[in-house]
Amino acid sequence: MDKSIWKKRFEHWLGALARRIIRKYQPDVIAVTGSYGKTTTKEAIFTVLASRFSVRQSPGNLNNEIGLPLSIIGAPSGGRNPIAWLKVLSKAVRMLMKTKPYPECLVLEMATDRPGDLAYLTSIAKPRVSVTTAVGRAHTEFFGSVEKVAEEKATLSKQTEPDGYSILKADDPVVLGFKKNASGRVLTFGRSKTADVKATNSIILFEAAPAENQARRVRGMRFDLAFDGKTVEVKLDNAVGTSAVNAALAAAAVGFVYGLDHQAIANTLKHFQPPAGRVSILDGVKGSYIIDDSYNASPGAVIESLNLLSELQKGLAKNNSTGRRIAVLGDMAELGSYVDQGHTEVGTACVKTVDMLITVGPLGRRIAAAAEKNGLKRQFIHMFEDADSAAVFLRRELEPGDVVLVKGSQVVRLEKVVRQIMADPEQAAERLVRQGAEWR
Repeated sequence: MDKSIWKKRFEHWLGALARRIIRKYQPDVIAVTGSYGKTTTKEAIFTVLASRFSVRQSPGNLNNEIGLPLSIIGAPSGGRNPIAWLKVLSKAVRMLMKTKPYPECLVLEMATDRPGDLAYLTSIAKPRVSVTTAVGRAHTEFFGSVEKVAEEKATLSKQTEPDGYSILKADDPVVLGFKKNASGRVLTFGRSKTADVKATNSIILFEAAPAENQARRVRGMRFDLAFDGKTVEVKLDNAVGTSAVNAALAAAAVGFVYGLDHQAIANTLKHFQPPAGRVSILDGVKGSYIIDDSYNASPGAVIESLNLLSELQKGLAKNNSTGRRIAVLGDMAELGSYVDQGHTEVGTACVKTVDMLITVGPLGRRIAAAAEKNGLKRQFIHMFEDADSAAVFLRRELEPGDVVLVKGSQVVRLEKVVRQIMADPEQAAERLVRQGAEWR
């Protein structure tokens, strides 16, 4: 029998077992979707809820027709080992035959590559609370347009339990538009004045410079969290940037749904740490700093990170220290018909946010071309076909105080660049993405 038929059958069995487990144990499902920001938001929600409830979250980015059932079953992927997959099925059957301890809440990431994916995933685990982070041009390859992506993403809020909550990002007009067809009560989050759960006065925090003409160090960030007429200061000790604030706001909204007060939420978010490769601040060689955002990339997310690069370099260099804004940007995959426009938009954004641009991969050359066309001098643009070559060049060129943003789609493996320029490469296994044996 054809392998693809066996795969489809296995997906069906796995989904059916996961659906029955949900029906038997009846956990609250908190589902997260969006074009970007899903995993960071999921981690923040887990951080908040775990302070009060028994919670399980999707490990890593197990968020598709195979990963979601695995998260529900609480089993690792079997990889290419048929015996390991039989053990997964066996565990699921045992859970149905005999009642075992099970989490009160499941925080599940739900991704979509093709139309109908979210309808299938929500048929397995219907959310009591849904969170939609953003709609952008990520994964448009199989949709044809952003409008089609939006239709798919809207499925999650439509499929939320009628007595549940749809949590939507107020700063994204497309996501906010889901409000009219969303199921359950709607809560919005963001920086917008109209958001129900909003952040104001957000700033990046820096430590004092150790000596004159030396760069300061990043110490996290703070913002004021407002909801229902009350405000509390939130400090993020391990995260910076708009993406971190948005994840914290979404998590706070979920926390409010579950009865946590402002201070309890602030206390837990203090310890929130984004996953590896999602805006992690690392020390680099020669006294440089790295914004490791190498996990994946889409145009909107890259532009957001470029703005952070500019803001961070300005704050770090405030003590008269020199330091350049360097962006290492790779191909952005799965953009379909938006491939030219998406890379052009990123290249154009580089003109005002970087001092040196390094691109990796054939599509990265389109970023470089747009940057040069719009005013970035050719002498500050360097193009490479692979991550290893870019890493060798960058390590040689780095100077004290430089701030380096590293971001690209998985296909270009830009974590290799981070590993070569980080000050403590022995920490790579725990601090970088894609460090397992299967990637090496």
